[in-house]
Amino acid sequence: MKIAVGITGSSGAVYAVEFLKHCPGDKFLVASKWGKAVLQDEMGMQERELAPYVKKI
Repeated sequence: MKIAVGITGSSGAVYAVEFLKHCPGDKFLVASKWGKAVLQDEMGMQERELAPYVKKI
């Protein structure tokens, strides 16, 4: 199964991170400029730290 996950500027980065860590299948991550900012603000993470959980960023 192939899944595309988008992180936007909306709150809730924790849900995207947990989904990427636990959902089986090939996952592809797309993050907007504001999505990257929310990921950093809410999780203290950069998108590259999610690389082990996705096929492509």
